[in-house]
Amino acid sequence: MIVLARARLTPQIVTQSGVPSMKHSISLRSKLAGAVALATTTALLLAGCSSSGGDGGSTASADPYIVGFANAATGPTASVTLAYQEAAQLAIDTINAAGGIKGTKLKLAAEDDLGTADGAVAAINKLINVDNAPFTLINASAPTSAAQPLAAQAGTVLLSLGATSNTLLNKDNLWINGVNIVRLVPALADKLWSQGHRKIAFIGSADPFGQGALSVLKPYWTKLGGTIVAEQTFNSATDTDFSSQLLQIKAAKPDLVFAVGIGDVLGNVVKQARAAGITVPMAGPLATDGLLHVAGADAEGFEDVGPAVNNDLKTASFTTLKTDWAKASKLTLDWQPVTAYEGVYLYADLIKQALAAGKDPRDGTVLNSLIKKASFEDLMQGGTVKFAADHSVLRQIALRTVTDGKFVISSTVTPKE
Repeated sequence: MIVLARARLTPQIVTQSGVPSMKHSISLRSKLAGAVALATTTALLLAGCSSSGGDGGSTASADPYIVGFANAATGPTASVTLAYQEAAQLAIDTINAAGGIKGTKLKLAAEDDLGTADGAVAAINKLINVDNAPFTLINASAPTSAAQPLAAQAGTVLLSLGATSNTLLNKDNLWINGVNIVRLVPALADKLWSQGHRKIAFIGSADPFGQGALSVLKPYWTKLGGTIVAEQTFNSATDTDFSSQLLQIKAAKPDLVFAVGIGDVLGNVVKQARAAGITVPMAGPLATDGLLHVAGADAEGFEDVGPAVNNDLKTASFTTLKTDWAKASKLTLDWQPVTAYEGVYLYADLIKQALAAGKDPRDGTVLNSLIKKASFEDLMQGGTVKFAADHSVLRQIALRTVTDGKFVISSTVTPKE
């Protein structure tokens, strides 16, 4: 079956007297005549062509399927988010090289959200209203939180990569390919408690990520029997000097500092803490290579928790990803790029499901109805991943320690829903 674009006729222009413009009437008759000619030509084409087989009886469309991506290409978190975008593009290139989806290619439409709420609003508006993206990838809790209401209003599917704030759970049109903070923080807290820590200080970003972590840590640590002796926050988008907050923490004399930040920001917090004379151990969720690059030797011993990636996984898909990633990127193949790569393949599968059901794969409401029951290949541990009732995923997490400049896994935990 050949799918043709629908002819659009311009409405009549009406004068103040209520009479249609004569000039426009002539133009309209010309357009109608053209439409009749187009319909005649279409009929001849359809008569000479047979519909193709396959899912939904569709053939390749000239218009690619748009993969929206709101991502921090600039700003303090760009060192982390670059990996997401590189992985998404790699997945798109791999799918397109194999012929696309029934001959139709995927195309990345990326917008810089600056890693901020305001930036995310501008980015998602562009992706929805200009790029017509029915499916958009996004990362980090603050941008995701700001974009979600707009995505829900437009009927666009929003797949967040790594956003962990507990305020993002159970939101319309928002699905999270990441383990939520309600499961990450308790696992790390249990480890810290077993090490003998009792009095901890908190320093974190004043956004959904940092405050979400604190909202889980505080009651959980108190229930264990510990105390939080200091709570300090910062603006991750603008603050670069944390000396004031660290001075307050040092004065509280904790036996551990629980630090929450993204990428280079966390690295700067740790580096400045050591420069301020804070010598107690430090820990926090979802640390990245930014911690290692910025803090250097000061990051030694930092305790971390995040999704577990089995780099020795032997599945065909992971082997392909690992090989192609080594050729395409200089960045570490950690959980961040893997979630983006999985996200693109999930979108491709949703398109196939829509076509098989005879539905429009460019309609976000169709995709949103399908993703509720979707499952996708787990490229971190093998097997499959499904969305939990709260719209996040349940997958194995790793407790890691920075040792000799690298993240070393000490143990893994399978969280419960």
